[in-house]
Amino acid sequence: DEPAEPVEPAQTVSKSSLAATRVDSKLNETVLHQTVLDYTLPPEIADVAQKCADGKIDECYFSFKTFENASDPKLASAANLELAVMSLQRGLVKQSVKYIDAACKLNPDDPFAELTRGWILLSSGKYKKARQSFQNLLYLTADFEYVSSAKLGTALAWYLDGDREKAATELQYLYTSNPYAISFVSYMLGRIASEMKSSRKMAPVFLQQALSHDERNYAAVELFAKLSEKEKDDLRTWQYYATLYSLDPDNKELAKKIEKYAKKLGDKSIDYLFYLRLEQPIVHEMVS
Repeated sequence: DEPAEPVEPAQTVSKSSLAATRVDSKLNETVLHQTVLDYTLPPEIADVAQKCADGKIDECYFSFKTFENASDPKLASAANLELAVMSLQRGLVKQSVKYIDAACKLNPDDPFAELTRGWILLSSGKYKKARQSFQNLLYLTADFEYVSSAKLGTALAWYLDGDREKAATELQYLYTSNPYAISFVSYMLGRIASEMKSSRKMAPVFLQQALSHDERNYAAVELFAKLSEKEKDDLRTWQYYATLYSLDPDNKELAKKIEKYAKKLGDKSIDYLFYLRLEQPIVHEMVS
């Protein structure tokens, strides 16, 4: 694997940059459903993809290789894109980047290929190049799904590159425009706030927002637990670790955390558990 590019010094996040204003986005608004984000393989290689679906990974890979230099540029581009994704899954980072660059060169007007390149570059630690790829996408399409994915990728690239201020700016766009991503976006805004002394008090607000949209957002609960533990709030710490344990009952470290804080709270610690919303009625089997 290639080493990640040097990380620039982190910048201070101002409170104003994190104070995103919510808008009343409705899930049934037409604009949220109008999208051309659709990836369909050319018929010549559709059967090859089925080999992957059937678990014949090596056979699938080498079958795609036979179309790598096809005379039809769109067919060759699709094959190279598939090879790029498969290479990344195998940890072959340089090879993956080579394939996706070829896919974009063969079909430069394809927004899906450019979007995929952005995410592959992000996954390989090439944050600056990833941001450029996501920016290039915006010249190819204004489609909601494409733009949202590119904005999210750009935000993560800035964050991983150490620039929380710019990451927060990109996340604000998604926070106010894409209700489908709000749980993850709120978590990321909470994470950024928790890392900045001047904005730390805002972290719980965003994390609660994340959980209100997805009560099983593991990362948000985990961060809540760590923040509560840091603040020496034993009750909150117990509640959040117990919630994490309900989501991951095989985690031995969580079990130790629960035992530790249960002792501090005494025998009635169970009374302090969070109670999640019931999605199904409780049914008792009646014995005749």
